[in-house]
Amino acid sequence: MAVSGSCVARAAPEAPGPPRGPAWATLTIKPSWQDETRIKFGTIRLNPETRQLDYWMRRAHGRTVQQADSITCPAMRGLIGEMKRIEPLQPDPPGFSDKDILMTMDGTLFTLKGPGNFSDSHSGRFMMEANVGTPLAQWARRIEDGLTTCWK
Repeated sequence: MAVSGSCVARAAPEAPGPPRGPAWATLTIKPSWQDETRIKFGTIRLNPETRQLDYWMRRAHGRTVQQADSITCPAMRGLIGEMKRIEPLQPDPPGFSDKDILMTMDGTLFTLKGPGNFSDSHSGRFMMEANVGTPLAQWARRIEDGLTTCWK
């Protein structure tokens, strides 16, 4: 009597993680002649214990995709909070500048897109784009350097 059959191994289901909302901001770091890094920011939930929001980030560089969250990486919360303190780019119509213009022809282009508020609390969306040596570039480097051990 011949017996045939197959055995299928099933992985144990993963424990569900906290709910994750959609991305609300994106930071892009594009060095000249190299692959860009794109970091998306989102909110997980209002933590019932701390009464603060928990956040997630997703970092894509080439084919490598990594994630981090503020639950396992507390440094993330402070770095996200610093986003509010990035010196804003001021409109500069031609003929009204009172300073020398500094232009960087090659380097790294930093772009941040996300929600914003005017000083009178009206809301909107913004896009800030700048090169090396700017407040945006400095904040982006703090994100990259401050979260190196958090990415999974």
